[in-house]
Amino acid sequence: MDYRRFGNKIIARIDKGEEILEKIKEISLKEDIRLAEVTALGAINDSRPGCFKTLEKKYDSNDFKGNFEIVSLTGTINYDGRLFLHPYPYERRQ
Repeated sequence: MDYRRFGNKIIARIDKGEEILEKIKEISLKEDIRLAEVTALGAINDSRPGCFKTLEKKYDSNDFKGNFEIVSLTGTINYDGRLFLHPYPYERRQ
């Protein structure tokens, strides 16, 4: 992974084989990001898209193996005592 900051924007390149959410988490913690919007394009090999079931209050996901184009990837970063990369929560480590 490589990333650069341009004012209040960060542009990152995540390399093949690197896990997208883990790299976004790494940048978020390193740059002390408290609130942000994430957008991306590119390609991935394996995927686990999920959907939040509101009545059950849990995520349901499916695993897909192969080569896939990212047509649209959007998300959020929110830090309020815990780091949240939508849709998965991460505990912030000091």
